[in-house]
Order: sequence, then structure tokens, then C-alpha cells
Amino acid sequence: MNDGTAGPLVEPQAVKSGGVMTRVVSGVVALPPVLAAIYLGAPYFTLFIFAGSLILWWEWCHLCGQSVRAPASLAGAGFVLVALFATAAGRPEAGLAFAAAGSVVAWVWAAAIGHEADRNHPVGDWGGSRWIALGVLYIGVPALLLLWLRDEVGRLTVYWLFILVWATDTGAYIFGRAIGGPKLAPSVSPKKTWAGLAGGMACAAMIGGGFAAALEVKGWAALGFVSAGLAVVAQVGDLFESWVKRRFGVKDAGGIMPGHGGLLDRVDGLLAAVVVAALITMIDRDRVLVWL
Repeated sequence: MNDGTAGPLVEPQAVKSGGVMTRVVSGVVALPPVLAAIYLGAPYFTLFIFAGSLILWWEWCHLCGQSVRAPASLAGAGFVLVALFATAAGRPEAGLAFAAAGSVVAWVWAAAIGHEADRNHPVGDWGGSRWIALGVLYIGVPALLLLWLRDEVGRLTVYWLFILVWATDTGAYIFGRAIGGPKLAPSVSPKKTWAGLAGGMACAAMIGGGFAAALEVKGWAALGFVSAGLAVVAQVGDLFESWVKRRFGVKDAGGIMPGHGGLLDRVDGLLAAVVVAALITMIDRDRVLVWL
């Protein structure tokens, strides 16, 4: 999900087939292993999350202008992995504690030895090394929550979450390019429109309603509403990463996914949506998500 997610903002225009096809082909290639890992569960889904988290960590360090070999970066990666190990072993509370501890350690480390190095950083004193501390939470918490959702709630909930975020991304891209109109957040991501947001919400709502209808349950309207809300959350996650990239003067977090950029550019919305979905599940497990 790079800055082109919602498309041109100046005037309506037809969707360019080349850009769409690149994104579609890239997504189709990535789809089978993702769906297979979710279906199979542990240990395959666990390995999938571990591998994805390492890629995201590498891209986050690159985005923040930090070497992945720097002590703070290595320490942060270590805490993320330990948090995932604890969650995979059935101790998600310990996983959250390790993620929180890792963020604190990285922050203190940056304050103690990284401050001078940050003075010449383009973002000022609150420089790249402190963003490493944020990255432990930004990557570690959603990753361990995905493991928790798959193990404790089931694969259908994870399918629903992945597919609604993909639908949000696709709907925002297509509607934004086709309709154009007022800008959503021009100072953060100049190519996103309100039309794109509405299109993403509509697509996500259809995914939620479709899941409920396919499973022949009565909660189709509720799940459609929740799905549309999570589409907004996903777009906020997308905007947050766009803001970070703009702050550091980086176009894409990486280049692993043609048409999207890095893996982080593709899953930035998912990182935000999974946190809210997990909170909903913890608060209201008997009503909205547990039947999936």
C-alpha cells in the first residue's frame, strides 16, 4: 500500500490498466501461500508470521534510516522474535510483555547512546533510533495478535481480516483513480481521495456481509458494519505509514512486491486493522467475531 493506493486526486480519469495489472499479478502470486498458511495453521502459519515479521523489520529499519546490523536494531528484532515465540507457545500475555519491554529498552538505548547520532538526522532530535523503539510495537504487536487470532479464534476470522483489508486496498485504489475528487489527506498522501475511502469501505462491507451470508448466520449486517469500520482503520494505518515515509523522505519501504513497493507498503493497513479486530474479539467474543 504505497502512496498510490487511492490514485490520482486532481480529476477523474480512467484506471490505467498497466498499474492495476501489476498490482493484481503481484497480489495473485502472493495469495496462494498466504491462504495456505492460514488454512494449515501451526507450524506453517507460525513460520509465515515469523518470516513476514523479519522482512517487515528490515524494511522498517531501512525506512527509518537505521542499519539492521546496528545494536539497537538487532535488539529490537530479538524482542520481536521472543514475543512471537512466547505467543506461539500459548503465552500471548508474555508476548505482549516482551514487545513492551523491547520498546522500552530500544527507547532507553536511543536516549543513552543514540541522541548525538540523531542530531544530524533529517527528522531532528527525535531521530531514527527512537523509531526503532516504535517499530518493536508497530510490527511485534500485530504479528503476535495474528498468531493469537489464528490459534484461539480460528482460521475463518483471519481469512475475513486479510480479505477485507485486501478489498479495502483494491476498492480504494480503483474508486480513487476512477472518480477522483476531494483529497483525503493531501499533506500526508496526495494521491488518496474520499471517493477511494468510500469505495474501500463499500468493498469491505460486502466482504463482511458475504462471509456472514456464506456461513448462513444472522449477523451479516453487524459484520458488514464492523468490516466497513475496519476499512477506515486500515486506511488510517496506510496514512500513518505514508506519513512516516514522507517524514523520512522515502518513497517505498522496499521493492519486494512490484506495484506495491515493500511488504510494509502492502500490509500497513493490516497492521492497524488486526489490533482493532483483536480488541473487538477480546471485548465481545460472543457476538461479532467468535462465530467465524
